[in-house]
Amino acid sequence: MEVKLTEAFTMRISKKYASKLLACIAITALLVFSLGALSGCGDDNGDKVDSDNGNAELLSITLAAVPSDDLLPLWIAEDAGIIADLGLDLEIITFASGREMMAALTANEAQGGTLAMLSIAQMDEGGIPAQAVMRLAPSRGAVVSSPESGITQASQLAGIPVAASEASLEEYILYRSLTEAGIPEDDIVLEVVPDLRARPQLLMAEQIQASTMPWTLASALGQQGAHILVTEKDIEDFTSTVLGIRSDWLAQDGAAETVALIWEAWNQGVELVNADPDSYLDLLVEKANLPEESIAGGYDMQTYAPAQMPDRQQVEGILQWAYRKGYIESVIDYDDFAFEH
Repeated sequence: MEVKLTEAFTMRISKKYASKLLACIAITALLVFSLGALSGCGDDNGDKVDSDNGNAELLSITLAAVPSDDLLPLWIAEDAGIIADLGLDLEIITFASGREMMAALTANEAQGGTLAMLSIAQMDEGGIPAQAVMRLAPSRGAVVSSPESGITQASQLAGIPVAASEASLEEYILYRSLTEAGIPEDDIVLEVVPDLRARPQLLMAEQIQASTMPWTLASALGQQGAHILVTEKDIEDFTSTVLGIRSDWLAQDGAAETVALIWEAWNQGVELVNADPDSYLDLLVEKANLPEESIAGGYDMQTYAPAQMPDRQQVEGILQWAYRKGYIESVIDYDDFAFEH
């Protein structure tokens, strides 16, 4: 895959394309897409608390999230009093960006969070091992082209620079999407534009021809004339977000019991949201810190699955790709990637 650094950042963007809606959605898009290597280590701050659940001693835990719908079942469980009834001492903090969330994990201000599968390996190589304790949801992304590009099918992107962040879930989605469209890997050109907030403006100003986007952002651009070449349905089997937790927290007595109750809280939240999804839209806006403008045109609530472990094939697929690209030094074995409880 060829990598091309964009010159578009130095160009002036026409004001008519920098609408308030795009800015709000871009800021609040599903930012599991921005991943980087980590280093450093924080102190263990998990405190044990008594539980009404048999003789198990549960651990307190803080989970980090970005502005997305990935943790909605847990927010519902919290709001409905389910988490308290289970005896869990669990706090969820929403950060404005993936970078801030990862910084909190690095500093041990949060012990777990909504992570892309690739970030588990990156945390491990950065000196802060983590494991996935649960699959959350399919990654909801898309590949779009600009209105005047004339590109209406993914197969037309051979040799065309496509904007995305490097060494990320976005790049993996681009690779999988285009190779499945019949484009050889050597003809996939990555245009490195890490700033997700800039890409919608660059695309609609015809300064870039195509980009990988979170689905919420891509669908809004589609309503403004952009061409959606690859939809969230096309990529849902590629990879998933996971609930990842630092290994030092998981090594403590009571971790397995605590994770088991997080599963139970998730399952009860799933039952509630799947039965009446629209009734929880206001809660999602509140807990995920989403500006109401970002969903003004409507929001397609996903159907959530019961608690389960990440898919082995998905994990191995993305990690082997990252290893071939030189983004990680070794492929983590699935048994090391996933926490058994």
